[in-house]
Amino acid sequence: MSDHTAFGIVDYNDSSASKRRSDPRSERTQTAVFEAVERLARSRADDISVAEVVRESGISRSTFYAHFSGMDDLASGYLSRAFRDIGLAGAATSHDSPREACRSLIAHMVATVPLYVSVLGLPLRGRAVDRMIEGYAGQFARVLSAAPDRPSGVDPGLLGAFLAGGALAAVRRRLAADVPQDVVDEVLALLPSWLD
Repeated sequence: MSDHTAFGIVDYNDSSASKRRSDPRSERTQTAVFEAVERLARSRADDISVAEVVRESGISRSTFYAHFSGMDDLASGYLSRAFRDIGLAGAATSHDSPREACRSLIAHMVATVPLYVSVLGLPLRGRAVDRMIEGYAGQFARVLSAAPDRPSGVDPGLLGAFLAGGALAAVRRRLAADVPQDVVDEVLALLPSWLD
């Protein structure tokens, strides 16, 4: 099972991409690219180009394209790594209550969406938004499956997908409006009361 499917993320990459991921050199290159994007993001608010990522990460343009088909693929890979990291950290299962686990997941979403939208300069659409929703849906489903007060007729997978899509829409709406309210608490207030 790949890292993507282990955390509820559909693996859209071809088999050659999977082979590259298992190569430690490939992993180092991807890490360098992701770190370059984060450094560029901290220094400005506008779109980041492939040329800037290549320059900042110290790789050639051909090396970039050997790992990513473009900025959308880079963003998708970045999200996949973020889901792998929250899964490995146990973000969805290491809390005292299901509500606190949901708080952690929503806070991660709030932190990730601006990076994806404003830093990488791409709208949340297509493959990347599917990956984001599927990744969060899988994490929410794990939380819901373990919730002691979950009503017997509630499907954790279905409710997880609903929460992931709804939370993402709410986060995007608040961030687009540049509203300084605490988005995490607003979304938490919308969750079912049996998650307490």
